[in-house]
Amino acid sequence: MKIFRFFVVITLILALSSCTPEIKTPMDEIRLNSWSASLNGGKTAELKFSEDRAVFNILNKNNKSYVKISGTAFMDKDSLAIFDENDKESYVFSLKLKENILTLGYDGGKLRLKRDKKPR
Repeated sequence: MKIFRFFVVITLILALSSCTPEIKTPMDEIRLNSWSASLNGGKTAELKFSEDRAVFNILNKNNKSYVKISGTAFMDKDSLAIFDENDKESYVFSLKLKENILTLGYDGGKLRLKRDKKPR
C-alpha cells in the first residue's frame, strides 16, 4: 500500500509541475500569450499561437475575418514568419516587445498589440 501511495504522489507532482509553461525568453513571452488591438473603423487585430502555429487575424466590426494569415510560425528575437497555408506565402513581421505591448512591423507599417489579460 505504501508503494502505491508513493507512485500516486509522484504522479501528482509530475502532473502539476508540467502544467505551467516556463517563460525564459521574450520569444516565449510572445508565444505563450494572445495579443490584440482595436483598429479604425471598428476592426480588431489578433495574434494567437498554438504549438508551432500562429494565426494573425483582422476582424471587421461584425467579427468576420477581413484578413487571416494562419500556419506554421518561425520566430527569432527580431522577427516572426508565418507560412500561410491558404496562399502558400510567407509573411515576415519585425517584432519588438516592450512590457505588455508587442509591435509588429510589415512593409513599412506598424501595429501595436496589447497582451490579452485572459489566460490561454
